[in-house]
Amino acid sequence: EPLRSSGVLRREWGDCLGVDEEGEVVACPDHSFLSGEQLRGYPSMAGVCQALLDGVGASVEMRFGRRVARLNWDGLTWSLLDEAGALLLQARSLVLSGSLLAHPRGMALLHWDDVPLRAAVAEGQDPALDLALACIARSTAALRWNLMLELPALAAQDALPRQIWLTAAAQRRWSIERLVLHPQSDGRVGLVVHGLDHHADGEPDVSSLPSAERELRLQKGLTTLLRSWPCLAHALDQAIVLGLMRWGASTPLSHPLPSEWQWCPISSVGFCGDWIEGPGFGRAEGALRSAADLADRLQAAR
Repeated sequence: EPLRSSGVLRREWGDCLGVDEEGEVVACPDHSFLSGEQLRGYPSMAGVCQALLDGVGASVEMRFGRRVARLNWDGLTWSLLDEAGALLLQARSLVLSGSLLAHPRGMALLHWDDVPLRAAVAEGQDPALDLALACIARSTAALRWNLMLELPALAAQDALPRQIWLTAAAQRRWSIERLVLHPQSDGRVGLVVHGLDHHADGEPDVSSLPSAERELRLQKGLTTLLRSWPCLAHALDQAIVLGLMRWGASTPLSHPLPSEWQWCPISSVGFCGDWIEGPGFGRAEGALRSAADLADRLQAAR
């Protein structure tokens, strides 16, 4: 409610539309992501995090552009290391909002020799962490290759849909699930292409195409898929590619981590995110709820 009253969190009123494999507008497919109230952070989604921090007067040091590849734990202190083994920072506790450092998929995606969190804390040192890691290892997620584009300023932003969902036939043809539009305050529009990654039998494939080829494949279908919105289709010629995010926005599918395993007191490791069991599983709501629940648990333990 404080976020609503301050205007940081607002109701999203844009339309969600469907499109077939030829770019014709159809009824939007029925999907759980489209149920309930849709909310957006202003001026951006990062504003939600900033407002939460401002609300408690927290002093937070933010560091970006660092890839943590290794973790060390000496029984009291955590050390976070980069891919070259250089120390990035040290901390008494560690809270992961994603599961990459705890899930075996990192070994396939990033060619790691081991699961960083498992390598740092040997089995048997923290029984709670052992249970959590075993559950996380069983969890599965829908793979994504998110292509992020910046479109130039558009005059008629009010007429743009919020999301464009592809029909099943269109998804099979273009390997794209949906297109999500993010209007900016200066008139520019962010376009996120949620690409799918499947074997021929429908199972996820983490190694099928190199990133450059994947990027071209995702861009190939955009002109057709956006033909019903000429302003967007024409803007593609001036689009700036901001990057291709591998495993971006992966949607948890199975084996959510039970909430009672969110905090492992011996190793001082916590977990939060949309992959935690409870209301909102698989959605931003679940991520926020799990973080609040973990914070309450840590506060009570002090």
